[in-house]
Amino acid sequence: MSNSVSFRDYPKAKSFLFVSGIKKDDFKHCFASEADAIVIDLEDSVPAERKKESRANVLEFCRLNSDKKFFIRVNDAQSDFFNDDMVFIRELGLKFIMGIMLSKAEQKEHIESVLKKFRRSAYNLAYRKCFRTSKFKSHSRTSLRKTTCFWGI
Repeated sequence: MSNSVSFRDYPKAKSFLFVSGIKKDDFKHCFASEADAIVIDLEDSVPAERKKESRANVLEFCRLNSDKKFFIRVNDAQSDFFNDDMVFIRELGLKFIMGIMLSKAEQKEHIESVLKKFRRSAYNLAYRKCFRTSKFKSHSRTSLRKTTCFWGI
């Protein structure tokens, strides 16, 4: 399964390898690892002053490695960086992304904020479908306590 796990398979994944968006030299090494899934982190591993740099690193990597797919961990919905992350994902395009990881989701509105960013776009259908059919379906009706949520692409 190494590095080829899809969103539907991710519960079977035994290892997720996180790499900080500022460590662009490590991106390629991660894909050579035995990890089942790679998660590029734009959130806590990236200092505020380097958020832009981390997004640029991911774009550059994807342009040079069009065969690689990964999960991406975005800043939480209440952070000052969330909107920039959503714009970045639209710019990047979904062909590289297996899924989005939203951490610190405490309320259904935090989850819905991801969906709202993609309304009226070509990406909306994929997000809505996964949101409705994923194991996180119950989150739309309940409050959460610092949960990490995935959406598959």
